[in-house]
Amino acid sequence: MSLAELSATFAVNSTRAMTQDTKVTVETDAALVDEYNATHGTAYVAMPAGACTLSATTLTIQKGQYSATDPVKISLNESSLASLTEKTYCYLSASRQWPDLVKPARSVA
Repeated sequence: MSLAELSATFAVNSTRAMTQDTKVTVETDAALVDEYNATHGTAYVAMPAGACTLSATTLTIQKGQYSATDPVKISLNESSLASLTEKTYCYLSASRQWPDLVKPARSVA
């Protein structure tokens, strides 16, 4: 399996058009796995710290737009593969500044 097969790309989207250019910070947050599990009755395990790399952590949604121009690519680090022995859930939080405005992207690995 190549590293290209161990990645996914996500758009950063807003629920409404931006009234100004808006910087959005993207981060992985293992604590959100517990929240997701409680809400959905699942038992995913958080990705180990450092197992994933994001292509960008700051994006801009331009004034009048609903989406950032560039997507975020999340890649598994090859050195972490041996430690991924359980069902794993990876969650990206698009923005903590405007949680009601920007939809998070999530992926089950």
